[in-house]
Amino acid sequence: MSATGWIILAAAAAVCTLYILRDRRERRRQKDMVMYLRQSDLYAHLYPTVRKLEQMYVESVAVRREEVKVSLYRPAGKKLRYTFEKHGFDPVEDERLLALAQAIGVDLPILRDKKRYEFIVHEDERASGGKAAWYEYMIRTEFKDDMSRAHYLHNKR
Repeated sequence: MSATGWIILAAAAAVCTLYILRDRRERRRQKDMVMYLRQSDLYAHLYPTVRKLEQMYVESVAVRREEVKVSLYRPAGKKLRYTFEKHGFDPVEDERLLALAQAIGVDLPILRDKKRYEFIVHEDERASGGKAAWYEYMIRTEFKDDMSRAHYLHNKR
């Protein structure tokens, strides 16, 4: 291999190393933010609602700056909303919104099952021209069909 080839290889290795280090640091920062958020007054107030969802048929959980909105597939079309302002809290800052979504996933383990739910990042346009991210756990069609089929067969007996 020529000297140029070695230089290119070394540069590529350095870039990969920097990327890996940056990714680790970001993951550690996000993990710390989730732990911090789970200890906040907001999450302490939201936590009982999250725990109640374990007994429900959750279709989706949308986490936005101003609310957490849950859609159920049984009873069909039922929606639950936890609006932060209504409970005396300010909207969640953009940099903490992902941590809030992840904290909900920690306390509602079914959402972390990639065979059952998909984690989706959405972006909306703001009036100021910027973009605002929000997060959603959405049930996978196959899992919802399986659950509906099982419910039907159970009730048919």
